[in-house]
Amino acid sequence: MKFLKYLLGIENLEKRILKIEEKLQNSDSENSEDTEQILEVLTRPFTTIQIAEKLKKSRSRVSSLLNELERTGKVKEVGKIKREILYKKTINS
Repeated sequence: MKFLKYLLGIENLEKRILKIEEKLQNSDSENSEDTEQILEVLTRPFTTIQIAEKLKKSRSRVSSLLNELERTGKVKEVGKIKREILYKKTINS
């Protein structure tokens, strides 16, 4: 059976699938930690850039997480400074 799996490439495929699943689990826990950090920082309205600077994360990473938090109702837009959006925690979070 092992030889057949080897011939078909299934064994390598199974290993690659396990590695991908492991990376996804690690990514989920990292997202969760970063999301919690953003919520802790939002003691008052901040822009994406301000949050990124405080957390030492990239602006695109913070922006992506803020979009997810906005979709789940944990933060909301409360204004703008020039072209930058101000975000604030909602009461629910």
